[in-house]
Amino acid sequence: NATATITAASDLGAGNDFLDIQAGVATTIEVEMGTGNDSVMVTTGGTIGLDAVLDLGAGNDQLEIDVDTGGNNFTIELGSGLNVIDIDLEQSAKQITVKDFSSDDVIDVSDLTTDFDLDTIAHASVADARGAVASLVRACCVCGSWC
Repeated sequence: NATATITAASDLGAGNDFLDIQAGVATTIEVEMGTGNDSVMVTTGGTIGLDAVLDLGAGNDQLEIDVDTGGNNFTIELGSGLNVIDIDLEQSAKQITVKDFSSDDVIDVSDLTTDFDLDTIAHASVADARGAVASLVRACCVCGSWC
C-alpha cells in the first residue's frame, strides 16, 4: 500500500494504493496506479494538468471526483477489473476521456443536477472516432468558418 505526493510521472506499482489529489496537479503528468484494488480521490479544488493521464491499472479500482477539476482536458485509463468513476460535482468546460471502458465498469453521475453530454459510443478505430466527430462539426452560420 502506498501514499504518494505526485509532482511528475509516477508509477505506484503493485498493491492496493490510495491517492488523494489535493489542490490539483498543475503540470501535465501521467500517474500509473499499477495492479491492485486502488482508490483515487480528487477532494480539494485545483486543476488537473492539461492532457494529464490517470491510469488506474488492473484491479477493482475507484476514482472519485468531488470537486471541479478546472478547465483542462484529461484522460482516465481503466484496466481490467470492476472499475467505478464517481463524479459528484459539475465540471468546467472540458473533455474527460475514459479509455478501456468495459461492460463491468460504472460511471456514476447520480449526484449531478445539471445537463451534460455523455458520449458512450465505442469506435473500432481512432479514424472512426475522428470521422464521427467530423460529421458533427458545423461551420458558423454567419461567416461559414470557425469563429
